[in-house]
Amino acid sequence: MRTQSFPALLSLRVWVAILLIGGAAASTRIAGQQSPVTNNSIAMNAPVIPLREAIAVPAGAPDIPSTLALTDDDRVQLAIGNYQRLLDENRISGNREGTAEELVAMASAYRAIHQEQKALDLFQSAIAIFHDLGNRDYEATALAHVGDVYREWGFSDTALRFYGQARGVYSETSDKQGQAAALNNSGVAWLSLSNRKKCLEFLEDAITSYQALQDGRQEALALSNLGAAHFYFSDRPEKALQAFQQAVSKMQILGDKSGQANALDMMGFVWLKAHRDDMAVSSFQKARDLYHDLGDARGEARVTGHMLQPPQADRSKPGRMTVMAGASPEPLILTAARLRVSEETR
Repeated sequence: MRTQSFPALLSLRVWVAILLIGGAAASTRIAGQQSPVTNNSIAMNAPVIPLREAIAVPAGAPDIPSTLALTDDDRVQLAIGNYQRLLDENRISGNREGTAEELVAMASAYRAIHQEQKALDLFQSAIAIFHDLGNRDYEATALAHVGDVYREWGFSDTALRFYGQARGVYSETSDKQGQAAALNNSGVAWLSLSNRKKCLEFLEDAITSYQALQDGRQEALALSNLGAAHFYFSDRPEKALQAFQQAVSKMQILGDKSGQANALDMMGFVWLKAHRDDMAVSSFQKARDLYHDLGDARGEARVTGHMLQPPQADRSKPGRMTVMAGASPEPLILTAARLRVSEETR
């Protein structure tokens, strides 16, 4: 029996960065649906930071010639094959908990290569087993992951239903981190549905929860999302700036340069809306410099493009974030909260 906590297997065996609007916005790949946030990989998802940052081939996978260059998708497929082998072994031995854990690992791998329906089927099978075993923590986390898949896929209304179920189960457990993540990601989903009241309500609750947990990193991400929400809804630019500035300060203390760059990039657009081109350029420059220090050429190029926009900025529609095919890079990159991860070994 494994002692590691779900979803630790994601970080230990298949490192799939599941970020949203950032973390996470809804994908625009679904015909007939358009979200205010797009997927760069999101988000604060789908619509967010590139999804696959580093995917490790799990132990036990076939040896690969060092001269063979593998793509991320190749590595995911190898991981899936290994998980299938372990899944079969657990089923034969009657290890239901192990079976459910392998189902979750496979689902996460399929999610990384955008095979959403397979991911959903596997997550649902795992949820049924966790429910039968009375493992409410794992059941809640799997439900939240289903919500993430639907949100990234473009079905935010369905995502909210699963986030709601997850929060209901979390309320029966001691997993406050999971509850906070579900609140944050619910706020992201409401943003994609342009529901100001619900979006701000859930993001503010998430921030309060992270403060109680003294989790500065996730609090900073939620603050960044709150700033993006205020920008999108075009209600109070000063509120957006306040949230972004708090997020940047916390990320700076934590040494999170990528998070700082993202928040500073979005702050630039808020300053543009406030008709402060000088502050906008300064914010963009800081973001660009951080991306340069990180060796993130894509981020650096994106912000450089934003720096060329001030003179032509369309302030008649300051809150518009939707990016159509072929349009200029989307400025909003929200970050979806990760569900808890226990760094225990197998």
